[in-house]
Amino acid sequence: MMSTPCKEFEKLVVEGKLLNRDRNPLLNWQAENVAITSNSDGAIRVVKPDATNKRKIDGIYASILAVGVWQKLQNDLSG
Repeated sequence: MMSTPCKEFEKLVVEGKLLNRDRNPLLNWQAENVAITSNSDGAIRVVKPDATNKRKIDGIYASILAVGVWQKLQNDLSG
């Protein structure tokens, strides 16, 4: 369920549309705390690389949720 927004978020980051170092240092720091895992179906999700790590990824996760809402709104408006 989160795979599609995760992939879109990753694409936006790679394209330089998100996580510009000058815009949001806190989100950039959280991005450094994230790992991406995938399953055999190719679905991806973000996790902490080490579950015992106290570093935060909440901002990244919230951003991915926002991308998912944005995608749903686009689909609802177009069809």
